Amino acid sequence: VGVNTATALHAEGIGFAVPISRAKAVADILKTGDHVPHSYVGVDVVEDPATRAVLVRRVVPGSPAHRAGLLPDDRLLAVQHEPIATINQLIDHLEATPVGDTLHLQVHRISLDQPLHFDLVTVDLPARRLISTPSP
Repeated sequence: VGVNTATALHAEGIGFAVPISRAKAVADILKTGDHVPHSYVGVDVVEDPATRAVLVRRVVPGSPAHRAGLLPDDRLLAVQHEPIATINQLIDHLEATPVGDTLHLQVHRISLDQPLHFDLVTVDLPARRLISTPSP
């Protein structure tokens, strides 16, 4: 059981949901007026089924991933010493890692053709700034 959050545009019956346990925990925090922390590392990723890895498409300048040395086209092979092949597996690890804790990544960098290891400290997801447009 969960709370529907999105649906796939060009597919029938495919949706995405937040598990009810997570929704309840977030609701309890919001009721107190507190901020809900979300671990953030600063990468845009896509799944690469051919290599069964998560491919880094972009690294946000100044982010924990940038400071740790990750680069576009790096392939994330494992998080916290557990193999990953999907974005959902990466997200599960991020959600399980409290803000300020260390995340260990095993990465394959094609230019070196060898695995690399990175430790990066997660930060709270930066707040999105709303851009207001002046009324005519």
